[in-house]
Amino acid sequence: MITLIMSLNLRISLGCSSLRSFSQTRFLTRKSSSGQPDPRSPFVRAIDPNSLLKIPPGMLAFHATGGHCEGPLLVNRGKNVIADIVATLGCLPQSSPVTTSEACTPPIVEVTSSFCAATGGVQWHRMFWPSLSLESRWYFDEPSQLAIDSFTYLGIRDFAAFGFALEPEDAPHTPDSGFVGFRHVTKKAWILGVPVPLALSLVADGVSMPHEDGLGWRVEVCVEHALLGTIVEYLGDVRLLPGEVSAPQN
Repeated sequence: MITLIMSLNLRISLGCSSLRSFSQTRFLTRKSSSGQPDPRSPFVRAIDPNSLLKIPPGMLAFHATGGHCEGPLLVNRGKNVIADIVATLGCLPQSSPVTTSEACTPPIVEVTSSFCAATGGVQWHRMFWPSLSLESRWYFDEPSQLAIDSFTYLGIRDFAAFGFALEPEDAPHTPDSGFVGFRHVTKKAWILGVPVPLALSLVADGVSMPHEDGLGWRVEVCVEHALLGTIVEYLGDVRLLPGEVSAPQN
């Protein structure tokens, strides 16, 4: 019973965003004087410098300094009832409809990122249409050397957070470009700043692999729990919107 209660409490580790409009937050997209992403960005600091140079400029710019991408997702929730309850209470997307109709449009995710010049962090706003919204901020944790994705829930900032190791990985479908993508692997988790053992926490591992033209990437994420199994998994291809590339193209 204790495990179940903790599992349900941890449903908010990817919690809903507050009701305030993302447009009201005062974040500024910024690059260094060299035109490259600010060196304080958590994505710049968490990824090996040699691999960083191989990430497509548009993809790096989105993660490090700000941008806007969107695309269709295939979403599958866990099969057991408790996992489904956790996903629902955590405001995670519903499973994609099972249909053979070409008229059925898959769910769309829209993500906006903005660099905060004051802190060196990156604010993310994820919109899972038609109505689910997640807001978080990324920052770099010096002691652990992890990129932290810290979520707002019910208007409470930093309610739940994940600490990720960002591991470069060769993009298998772009052999000619030499592009590199990355995995994000959950190493730590917190609720209200209190560490939670990964055996009791949700984990949200995933991979982002660039498209051949460098203007989009494949996203695969699996949110799971050691006892409950898969809570939700989603995969799809997102594309940068025209004019959203904020780093120079090679």
